[in-house]
Amino acid sequence: MTTFPWSEEVLRLQREATLMRTRGDALRRLSKYDESNLQFRAGIALLEEALRALAQPPLSIGPGGSRALSEEERARARELVEVHGARAGLLRRVGDAASALEAYSIGAALERQFVPESTYNRTNEIKYGLLTGMANLTDLSPDIEVLEREMTRSLNENPELGDSGWAWADLGDLRALRGDREGAERAYRTFIGKAKPTAPRTTLDVLSSIVTVLEQTNNTRADTVRQSLEFVRDRLSPRFG
Repeated sequence: MTTFPWSEEVLRLQREATLMRTRGDALRRLSKYDESNLQFRAGIALLEEALRALAQPPLSIGPGGSRALSEEERARARELVEVHGARAGLLRRVGDAASALEAYSIGAALERQFVPESTYNRTNEIKYGLLTGMANLTDLSPDIEVLEREMTRSLNENPELGDSGWAWADLGDLRALRGDREGAERAYRTFIGKAKPTAPRTTLDVLSSIVTVLEQTNNTRADTVRQSLEFVRDRLSPRFG
C-alpha cells in the first residue's frame, strides 16, 4: 500500500480515536456518563488533529471543470471522508447535534465530489437531519431519490461494497423513506444475511425514531414511511422482533 507524508500520523490518530469511542461506549453502558463523555471528547480532539493533517493543500477540481485526482489526492479524500464521518459519530454521542450534522454534511460533500463509491456520510446526513428535526423529508426527497439510485447501481456493479451488510441497511432505509416497501424489504433481507444478530433490530429502531419525529412535526409523508416500516417488520418477523 502506498504511503504519504501524512499517512502514518493520520492512521495513528484514527486508531486512538476509535479506542476512545470504544472505551466511551463501554462506560456509557455502565451509566458512567461523565467518564464516557471525556473519552468521546478526547476522540473528537484526535480526529480534529487528523483533519488538520489532511487539510493542506485543499482538494479542488476547479469551478465548472474536472480533472483526474492524483493517487495522493484520492487517498486524502478517502481519509477525509472517514474522519468527518467518525467525528460526526462522536459529536452525536456528546449531544452536539448541530456540529454532528455539519460534519456529516462536509463528509457528504466530499463523497459527492471525490469519493462517489462512499455513501456513509450522505445517508447519515439524511437520516440524522430527519432524526433531529433539522431537515425536512419533503425537501430531502430529491437527494434521497438520487442517492437510492446511486447505491442500487453501486451495489449491483460492485457487490463487495455491501459485504459488511450496512450498505444494504442504508439502502433499505432510503427505500423506506421513499415509500418503496417491497424494495426496502429486499434490501433488508440482504442485510439480515450479512449482519450481526442484533444489527437488524438496531437499524429499524433508527427508522422508527425518524417516523416518530415526522409524526410529531405533522409531516404529510409520515404515514407513508410508517407503513413502510410496519410492512418490513411484518414481513421479516421474527428476526426484527
